[in-house]
Amino acid sequence: MSNERHMLATWPELGITVEIEPNPDGSNRWIYDWYYDHLLPFEYQQMMAMLTGKVFYTWFTIPENLPDKGDNELVGTWIDSPAPGNIGNVHFAYNVPNGLAGGHTAHVAFFYGECYEHMMGYISARVVDRDLPKLVEAGNAIAESNYRTKKPITCIFTKKED
Repeated sequence: MSNERHMLATWPELGITVEIEPNPDGSNRWIYDWYYDHLLPFEYQQMMAMLTGKVFYTWFTIPENLPDKGDNELVGTWIDSPAPGNIGNVHFAYNVPNGLAGGHTAHVAFFYGECYEHMMGYISARVVDRDLPKLVEAGNAIAESNYRTKKPITCIFTKKED
């Protein structure tokens, strides 16, 4: 497998790192490539999507606008598709026309289990299969942090070096 343009997501407080690749079918690659080219490395405070299900995410401000859809194809996915099909999906936001953040707020989400909201989303990356158990471990620890311990957990994205 080629590691071309793969990312790493690391949760230092947990001692966990997972590798992220663009969607194998190439869908929404324009979003993934924009994050790879413009934001790496970046760091943020991890949060939980309490009502969505087993999803953890963040919002953070960025200095330039997120990528515009333009003529790019946007492939949607039902986020409540049965697990394990959605486990490992990674969502990176694009600049939604008329969005509240004006294109300066990035959104990154990881799906690590069952989701309950029946809504269309768009996925632009996946955690590599061998790292899915680590993603689930991170998700459970982040849920514990958000619901019980309140200990902050950060995530750092970097480029994977061959």
